[in-house]
Amino acid sequence: MPDGLTLRALVDEPGLGLTPLDDAGLDVAVRGAHSIEIADAARWLRPGSLMLTTGLRLAAAGPEDPGWDALVESLAAARIAAVLFGTGIVFDEVPSGLRRAARAHGIPVLAVAPEVPFARIEEAVTRGVLAGETYLLRRTVWLQDDLLGALVSTDPTGTLMVRLGALARGAAALFDASGRTVAATGPAPFRLIADELARAGPAFTVGRWEVRHRSLRIGPADYDLVIASRESRVLDDLGEDLLRTAARVLAAANSVRVLTADQERREAGRLLSELLAGLPASRVRQTWERLRAFGFRPGEPLRMVRWDAPEPPRPGRDHRVAGDEPPRLLVLEDPDPGVAGISASALLVDDGPGAHWLDSAATSGTVGTSGPFTDLTGCPERAEEAGTAHRIAARGSGPAGTGAGGGALVRLDEVDYATWLSATRAGDPRAADRFERQFGELARAPDLLDTVVAYLACDQDVGAAGRRLVVHPNTVRYRLRKVEALLGARIGAAATVANLYLAFRDEVERARAGQVSPSPTGTTAVAARRRSARG
Repeated sequence: MPDGLTLRALVDEPGLGLTPLDDAGLDVAVRGAHSIEIADAARWLRPGSLMLTTGLRLAAAGPEDPGWDALVESLAAARIAAVLFGTGIVFDEVPSGLRRAARAHGIPVLAVAPEVPFARIEEAVTRGVLAGETYLLRRTVWLQDDLLGALVSTDPTGTLMVRLGALARGAAALFDASGRTVAATGPAPFRLIADELARAGPAFTVGRWEVRHRSLRIGPADYDLVIASRESRVLDDLGEDLLRTAARVLAAANSVRVLTADQERREAGRLLSELLAGLPASRVRQTWERLRAFGFRPGEPLRMVRWDAPEPPRPGRDHRVAGDEPPRLLVLEDPDPGVAGISASALLVDDGPGAHWLDSAATSGTVGTSGPFTDLTGCPERAEEAGTAHRIAARGSGPAGTGAGGGALVRLDEVDYATWLSATRAGDPRAADRFERQFGELARAPDLLDTVVAYLACDQDVGAAGRRLVVHPNTVRYRLRKVEALLGARIGAAATVANLYLAFRDEVERARAGQVSPSPTGTTAVAARRRSARG
């Protein structure tokens, strides 16, 4: 059924005196009407218009005159809606030649009663066309107003699908390029519909459901927008307008989301920069109020985080996955170019979603976090803790969780004192010189260093150390006596054990974990430690 004014409506209009001839089809859209008697009339008529004529130019033409065929052929090429022939002026009835040619080209012919002036018909068509266009305009505005209401909801995509399904009197869905349902409402067989999208046109049928769909791009991704109804008339009448308007709303929602996300990132970066610079106690309350906009609540445990990989995707950032909650955090990329190996910092709420986010970050990079805290004035110190945890994770010398991509995660509150002490001293350039003075000669003696590492990794058990080194226990004892001579201290003394463990902790822990690594030899070991000491 065409939108707007039709021939049927004009025939039904009292006072126009129109009589259809030869079973003319009346469900034809009418876009205008023009009275014309000149040569080459089709040139002056736009598609969908009515030609009103008395046949004056062909007054002398007989039924078989080729002039009728030429006239109708040109009118068909111009895609006019119909010929309205005024009788009782030149011809008493519609000429048979015209009717014959019109039947051949499928153009409806209607007779106009002698007492009806063409001006009356032209005025009626003009009123009807304007009324139809006004209706279509009002309908478009109404649909846009109804669907645009989804933008103010907390879930614009889901709300839009609900409204779209209601307007279609059926169901609506948004599928991504893989066929996954992003959002849907209604009882339609969406799985079957998704299977048909790749091979079907813009309109198809699945069971008792009539389906219309439109492909669209939102940001960098491709989607399919679908409406389905068991009332085909609704889709024939509203389907195209619904899909077109909904596509625009989705594009607008994406633009709003991108703008909002960009503003949130900027504000988060500014706020975290202020916290890292140090917050006076007088501004704590005001800062908590600013944090509320990001979902933070006063008194919740927080963690500072530093890592060296892109931020992992957050659930709910684009389309919420059922059961997932987004983490609550502030992110600042490249917070301190002077700190090697750190690409971003974050303030994170220490809860379940926050823990999941940390695990995701550790799948592609090295992550270090401070211990939990609640005092915002301590953020600079907590950031240093996170940096220490990052160094421990990068060195692989602490209790780190390893991600699927080879990254690691270290929470400083889970690190023992010796690991922490070793990491905090790693950035002190004086540590390298002190190491060289006290342990440089030992580090350049591979057999002695291997023996010390095995001895400590086996908890000072000489027999176990011999089995690990595949040597006799007496060989272990002999080497340890040489170490005592180098250090000038008894190997079994608590202070000696503590010093050796802290100096060679990484090697001891790797040996304890069963990891095999070549002994550092000569100046290589000292140089490595100097590099480590410089951070």
